Amino acid sequence: QMRSSYMAKAVFTVWLSVIATIYLKRIESESPGQGRGALDIVFAFVGNYGNFEALKQNLREWEGRYRMLVENAPDMIILMDEDGRILDANPASSKLLGLNNSEALTGRNAGEFFSDAEGRNLPLDKYLSSDDIQSRPFEIYGLSKKGEKVELQAVLNRTSLESESMMILVARDITEQNKLNREKNELKEELAHAQRLESIGKLAGGVAHDFNNYLHAIQGNLDILLLMHEISDEKILKHLEKINGITENASKLTQQLLGFARKGK
Repeated sequence: QMRSSYMAKAVFTVWLSVIATIYLKRIESESPGQGRGALDIVFAFVGNYGNFEALKQNLREWEGRYRMLVENAPDMIILMDEDGRILDANPASSKLLGLNNSEALTGRNAGEFFSDAEGRNLPLDKYLSSDDIQSRPFEIYGLSKKGEKVELQAVLNRTSLESESMMILVARDITEQNKLNREKNELKEELAHAQRLESIGKLAGGVAHDFNNYLHAIQGNLDILLLMHEISDEKILKHLEKINGITENASKLTQQLLGFARKGK
């Protein structure tokens, strides 16, 4: 009833007029020579409101852009507090760790999902408490859906959000890259081994040629000795036959060395 009465409307009008008068007097005293009327106040309010709405729209657009980049990034991006508790994670994080969605990571400790080279749970405390963690890469390991070890190269950075200290863990899957590097190193070792064998083969071939010449000389002198002299002593003949057998065996060995030098068996 009072809202519909003239008395209530009059009281409200007087009260609003007093407030507006006080505001205008204060503006005039603070900024002399710059008079402001009631319409100036209305236009200023409307203009500031429009700027505020435009600012909110820009903020929403930038938030959407960053959210789109984070959610579609192929690298793991995890936001966590100082205790290592996961606050937010992008879809790539759950995919690399073999989880159905990123909500399965939220609220849990990040150390549960990573391990070191020996398979032990990774103590993120030593990284969180370190003063030298800005952009310092390190390797950690996770498990995929198939139970296979995923090798990750991670960077842990400190940041702040609403005056609270946070940690951002960015990790990249380097499993295939490390696999290719290991295969490359194995091929290098095999090549070096083949080169060593080739060098040994060349050396064996040179030694075998010289050694074979010596054997031919021994065999020739033995044949000449048996032709020029009639040896009746059985013991001497027995020793000469042993020399002949040894030279034949040595000749077979030189043939094997020559075959190795020629890339045979």
